[in-house]
Amino acid sequence: MEPSKSVGRSGGVVVFWSSEDSVGISSYSRNFIYIIVERADHVRWRITGFYDFPESSRQSASWGLLRALAQRVSLHWVCIGDFNNLLCINDKWGGVEYPVQWLNGFHKCIEDSCLTEIPLIGLGFTWERGRGIDSFVMDLFPCFKLHNLVSNTSNHNPTLLVWKTSFPARRVRCFKFDSSWLSEEGFNIVILDFWSH
Repeated sequence: MEPSKSVGRSGGVVVFWSSEDSVGISSYSRNFIYIIVERADHVRWRITGFYDFPESSRQSASWGLLRALAQRVSLHWVCIGDFNNLLCINDKWGGVEYPVQWLNGFHKCIEDSCLTEIPLIGLGFTWERGRGIDSFVMDLFPCFKLHNLVSNTSNHNPTLLVWKTSFPARRVRCFKFDSSWLSEEGFNIVILDFWSH
């Protein structure tokens, strides 16, 4: 199956993975990709990449879709993506006041879907389902990390989910890059010149 396609520069979801586990796309639409993962020890769980309808008039449709996805299979479930909603008014930074009915509606949707927020490295929010099963997905992987990455070409940030049973004890240096350099005149020429030698 192909990932859902964008319309112009908006919409669509894509998921990339690099894993020894078996990963299969169960279903998808313009607003989600639904994936079943099976570990080498045959433990199965599911992950959904979710993209909320961007139109504010379709809030209820987004919440209905999320509730429907939650009911599909009784496996551990992680749902990550762009929800275009808030659970707390303090999460809103400036701009037009966020409607209380949206706050309450999304809160009820998350509750109905039995989702709970999981730790995220970086800005943003995501959830996993825990009620009605023995444990959370995070319990399957002692070293479960979720990163909200930065994009300098879009206002939607990619999310990186890393699941492993363990990480190496040695210290690994992280690659760091200041994206403000991309706006400097002649930056591309310097980089191309450096890499060609």
